[in-house]
Amino acid sequence: VSQSRYDYPYQVEEKFHYKPNGQMNTVFGLVGRKFNVTKGYGSFERVEINNFAVYLQQSVQFLEKFTVLVGLRHDETSTYGGATTPRLSFLYSPIKPITLKAMYSTGFREPTPFELFASTPQRMGQIQWKTNSVVELANPRGMR
Repeated sequence: VSQSRYDYPYQVEEKFHYKPNGQMNTVFGLVGRKFNVTKGYGSFERVEINNFAVYLQQSVQFLEKFTVLVGLRHDETSTYGGATTPRLSFLYSPIKPITLKAMYSTGFREPTPFELFASTPQRMGQIQWKTNSVVELANPRGMR
C-alpha cells in the first residue's frame, strides 16, 4: 500500500508467480487504486475514482529456442467503464546473445480527471477512450 499524494492516496498490487518447471511460467495479478481528486483546475468539487484490474500471463518455452507468451488483462474504473486487453508474443533465440520478439497487444492510457471532467474551447470533456493495438518486432535483449 502506498500513500504518496493527497489526490492518489491508495494503491495495492499483488502479483503471484507459479513456475512448475523450467519451461512454463504463470503470473496472476490484482491491482486496486483509489483517487480523490478535484474535477479540474480551480474547482473545489471532488470526485472519487476507483480502479480495479486483474491479469493473467502464461509463457511456455519449447525446443529450447522458442517461447510463446499469452496474456489477458481486464481493468474496471468507476468513471469510464472497463477494458479487456490481450497480448500475444513469440520469442526466438537462435544463438545465446540474440533474442528476436514478435508481439501483438492492446492497451490504453487511463484518462486524467481533468481530461474526463474539464472542457475548454479547444478540447471537449468526456472523451470516449478506446484501446490501442500494438504490433512490435524487436530484439528485446539487444545484441552484444
